[in-house]
Parts: sequence; C-alpha cells; structure tokens
Amino acid sequence: MKQLLLVAGDNFKESVEVSEEEIQNFYDANSDQFMTQEMVKVDYIELDAEQVAAEIAVADEDALAYYEENKLRFEKPAQRKASHILINDDAQAKETLATIKERLDAGGSFADLAKEFSQDPGSAEQGGDLGLVSPGDMVEAFDDALFSMEKGTISDPVKSEFGYHIIQLNSIKDAEVPSFETVKADIIQELQAKQAQTLFLDRANELSGLVLDAQSGLQQAADATNLIVKTTDFFPRSGGEDITANQEFVKTAYSPLVKDDLLNSDVVSLSDTHIVFLHMNEIKPATLRLLSEVSDGIKNQLTTEKSSQQAKELAMSILAKAKDEDVDLSALADEYDLSLVEAKEVKRSGSNHPHTVVTEVFSLVAPTKNSSNLYLVDGNNKDQAIVELLVVNNPDLSSINNLEQESAQLERSVKDNEQQLLLQAIRQSADIKINEALLNSKNQF
Repeated sequence: MKQLLLVAGDNFKESVEVSEEEIQNFYDANSDQFMTQEMVKVDYIELDAEQVAAEIAVADEDALAYYEENKLRFEKPAQRKASHILINDDAQAKETLATIKERLDAGGSFADLAKEFSQDPGSAEQGGDLGLVSPGDMVEAFDDALFSMEKGTISDPVKSEFGYHIIQLNSIKDAEVPSFETVKADIIQELQAKQAQTLFLDRANELSGLVLDAQSGLQQAADATNLIVKTTDFFPRSGGEDITANQEFVKTAYSPLVKDDLLNSDVVSLSDTHIVFLHMNEIKPATLRLLSEVSDGIKNQLTTEKSSQQAKELAMSILAKAKDEDVDLSALADEYDLSLVEAKEVKRSGSNHPHTVVTEVFSLVAPTKNSSNLYLVDGNNKDQAIVELLVVNNPDLSSINNLEQESAQLERSVKDNEQQLLLQAIRQSADIKINEALLNSKNQF
C-alpha cells in the first residue's frame, strides 16, 4: 500500500438533519429494540445455621463444665523473648563468629553487636530483637536451641538453612490457661454451633413441610417457625443485588412453578447451611419504552447512519474521479479538504492505521497491470477509506524450520495485535465523557 485517503462520517454530522417523522418511523419499525426487561419481585423466607445457633441458649454451668473438661485446649503455650545475630554461611562466617564471641566474652552489648554484624534485615536495626517466640515459629534447629536455653544465656552458633544464629534468651513467659471468663464467649459459640448442626436440619425439614402444605404464600409457615417474610426489589433474569445476585435464587424466581403457577418454591440451597423458599409477589412485564425516553438515542443513530452514507457517497465520487479522470489522490485530498496518509509497507500486525482498514486491505487481491490499484474499503466507525495498493508481498517460507509451530506463534501474535487495534478503534468511536470534578476530588486523597 502507498497511501490512504480517509473520509470520516463525523465530518457530515453537523449538516445532517433528522426529522421527528423519521424518529417516529424508526421507533415504530424497531419497537423490539426499546422494550424494558421483564422484572419480578418475590417474597422469601430464609433459614441459616448461624441464625439457628444464635437462638440456642447455653447455660453458664454447661459452658463451665466444658471448660473444665477441655482446659488443655485453651492453654497458651510458653513463649520466649529472644534476640539473635544472623551470619550468612560464607567464607568469612567463621572469622565473623569468632570476632563476635570474643567481643561478647569481653562484655560487649549483644544489641550493639547485632546492629553491627547481623545480616537479618528484619531484626538487625532493632538490636536483633525477635519479640516473643512461640514453639514452631522458627526453623527447627533454632526452635530446639531456644527452648532448651536458660534465661539470660547466649547460645553457641546454631546452623540453619539461613546461616548461623547466635541466640540470646531474654525472658520466659510460662504456659498459661486463660480464665473461664476470658474464653466463655468462645465456648458458648462453639457449643451453639455443635447443637445447631442437628437443629438446623430439623428446622429445615419442618419449614419445608409447612411451605409445601401451604402451597401458595409463605406467611403461615413463617408464623409457625418465628421467621420473617422478606420481599426483594424488582430484578430481571440477569439478577440484581444482595440475595438476588445468587443465580439459584434468580433461576427459581423465574421458574414455571413460581412465576407461572404462582406456587411456593421447593427448597433453594444457597449454601450447605443456608436455605430459602420463594413465592411470587409481583410480575412487571416487559413494556415498550416511551418515545420521549429513547428519541435522543434514535436521533443519534440516524444521524450516524446518514453521515456515514454521505461519507460513502463522497468516497465513491472521489474514487470514480480518481479512476475516470486519472486525478492524483493528493490533488483530490486538497480539493475536498481531506487528509492523505502515507501507508507504505503496512503489516498485518503492528500497524498504526485504523484496524478495520488494515483488515480490509489484507483481504484485497493484488492489482494487475490491467486493473486499478485504487480501492474503497470500510474504516473504523463506518468511515470510508480510499487506498492505493501497489503490491502484496508474500512471506518467504524457505527460512522457516517448523512451519506449523511458526504459524501457531504468528497466529497468536496477530490475534493479540488485532485485539489491541480493535480496542483502539472502539475507543476512537466511543462517546466518552470525563467527570473532571470527580477525578479531581479523587486525586486529593
């Protein structure tokens, strides 16, 4: 390709007129495009294990008995407040460890030596302080050494996968069993959860029977089980918010049993411990939106179509003039105040030219001596482009060792690039409005 002349539809939008009659005719002929979505509103009652558990009363004496029987479960293990100096296992390790030992033996400060020598970036600046360490917090060799030390002592170097550790045990916090009052709330919650597993199944079976017997309407079942009948907002088949975002809930709401027969639903399991039953409250059928609500959109669409048609007519006229009168494209660009773009050696992928133009060009047949090298192709957003195609260069396959592998790789590359070009084309054709006030307010934080 040598060059392309782009005729944009947007150039004609200001001169295009769309009458009220045309808007009305389009509205009448395409009414299916302006239908609202069918919506439903449903009543539902729900039962979940957490709700059941909260209703279970646990006596203090039962909680205390459980505490006495399971004290070891609540025991907090012994902890040790420690510091360390970490030396990497390298050629200088033994010499560094000897220096540290010599200075410790001479009364040097462990914390100062940690700041000077430790290669643990997490604790060196804090004088090697590791805080309180529980069993299993550290690697095995460190753990074994620390929990066999006496308070106030410093270990010999301990080898681990991280290097050599010199450990100082600063203090010991003995294992302790928290008081009953400290863990009482946790015990009650645990006992409630255990009882709720069985009670939830019993309540679910009871509720299911009551809903089935009632057939239509949930209030009687709700009253018998001290549950509340809740009502959703209207939501479409695609779902809504909160509980209506659950696809099983939505599917059941639009099922023939609930929507057409107006009967209570079967049990709907939102999870293993959460069930609901539905009954139709109200159906809002799909309706034709008022013309006043959609007229602006129709006008924009008709304006685009008309301006695109005018662009195509002008492009066809220019193409005919170029062919029949042998007028150069640059002269025609000047005559019609259009932009002529150089487009030499255009590649299928990696091109900066409009995506649709590139795609169209690569579907063209190479011109012959007896045929014209000027073509009319579609551009992005229904623009038109006149391209001057000189030659189509076929790829050289002789240097490719694995044709199948190279083809697959090229196909992936082309698809990726075409996706990027398509996104670029969409952005160019989209009507984007930026809320500058909102953007500026966000930037203040």
